[in-house]
Amino acid sequence: MIKGVLFDAVGTLIKMQPKISETIYGSLQKYNVTEEEFSRAYIKAREFYYNIYEKNFSFGNFREFWSAFIQIVVKDLGIKKNIGEKIYDRIIEKTKFVRYPESLEVLDTLSKNYVLGVISNWDIEIDIYDVFEDLELKKYLSVILASKDIKILKPSPRIFLEALRRINLAPYQCFYIGDDPYEDFYGAKNFGLIPVLIDRKEKYKELDCLKIKNLKGIYPYLEKNKFL
Repeated sequence: MIKGVLFDAVGTLIKMQPKISETIYGSLQKYNVTEEEFSRAYIKAREFYYNIYEKNFSFGNFREFWSAFIQIVVKDLGIKKNIGEKIYDRIIEKTKFVRYPESLEVLDTLSKNYVLGVISNWDIEIDIYDVFEDLELKKYLSVILASKDIKILKPSPRIFLEALRRINLAPYQCFYIGDDPYEDFYGAKNFGLIPVLIDRKEKYKELDCLKIKNLKGIYPYLEKNKFL
C-alpha cells in the first residue's frame, strides 16, 4: 500500500527565476556568445563537473563550485577573463524561487492521506528550508533532504535511503516524482521507489516511462489503486 509521495524540488514543486543557466548566458552577452555556443559549453561543463563534484568539492561550498564551473564555461567559450565568481554573485542576487501553480493545492490534498517529502540535489547557497517556508510548502513535508545534508547527490541510492529512513517507510510504499530522467526517474527506480517523471514541456516523449505533465497528474494513479 502506498503511504508516501516524495518529490524533487526545483523543476517539480518549485522553479527558479531566472534559471542559473539564463543568468550565466545573460552575463556573457557582451562577449557576443551565441545561444548555441553557450549551450554546448554549459552542457559540456555540467557533465564534467557533476561527475567530479562529490570527490573534489566541499559540500555546501557552493561559491567554490559555481565559480569554478562558470569559469570552465567562460574558458571554453574563448573568453580570457576570470569572471566566474562575479557571475556567481549575480546569480545569488537575481535568483528567486516560486511555486508551480498547482504545488500548494497538491501538497495540501495529498498531505491528508500520505507522508510527503522532498529529496533535492540542492547546489546553491540560498537555504532550501527557508525557500519552502517562504513559499508556504514546508508545513506539508515530513522530510526535506538536500544533497548538502548527506553530502551525496542523486541518483545515488544513499540519499533516497536516508530520506526513507527519516520517515520510516520502505521504497515500495512511495511514489517519487521528479523532472530529471537520470537523477530522479532512474535514480528512484533503481532504488525501488515507484518513479514518476514530471515532463511539463514534453521534452521526453521518447522515454517509455510513467510520465505526468503537472503534479495533478499523480491523482489518477493514486485513485486507480484506491489509495487517494
